[in-house]
Amino acid sequence: MPYIINLFGEGVRVYLCQVDKAEYKRLKLFKEQNQLNWDSVFFDFDILETLGYKHWTDFAILEMNGLMLTNKNRIEIKKQAKKVLKIQADEVLNEGLLFDLYRTTNKEMTMEKNESIVSFYLTMTEVGLISKYKIETSNFSINSLQFNLRNVQDLNLQFLESVSYDMINLEVVKEDSLVKGMRVEIKTI
Repeated sequence: MPYIINLFGEGVRVYLCQVDKAEYKRLKLFKEQNQLNWDSVFFDFDILETLGYKHWTDFAILEMNGLMLTNKNRIEIKKQAKKVLKIQADEVLNEGLLFDLYRTTNKEMTMEKNESIVSFYLTMTEVGLISKYKIETSNFSINSLQFNLRNVQDLNLQFLESVSYDMINLEVVKEDSLVKGMRVEIKTI
């Protein structure tokens, strides 16, 4: 019988984007001449088309997403319709404990300095079923489960990016969330 892991609540989707300095200057000039903010430039499809782009993902070099680590969000592990375990998302941080309850890894992320490009982040907050995973095993063990965290230092943002079982990264089998908000973070290094 398969086990299901559901990540419910508020999540984040982050795109690390880059443009060369000349293109950044062109985008910035257009933004200023039309009295726009960066959110309008990147998230309005008509403006993007005017600038020669189809979608904001045209700028993306990396996409990351996951569940925010707050006490409002939850991780459910089920076998068929029966809940085996319910975890508050912030518990995977193992803070204030003598020993860790859950196995975690933490991948640090920060922009690299490059004189010829401008890097920026496009972020979206989402709500709903952020990720659903399926484990084919007859004897589930919480000790074989690992929560993989992502720490985007430039945004001071940490989230649960993926789940592994027996050292194998699990594939997301479903996402069902709504976009709640979007913003642009330009970081010139």
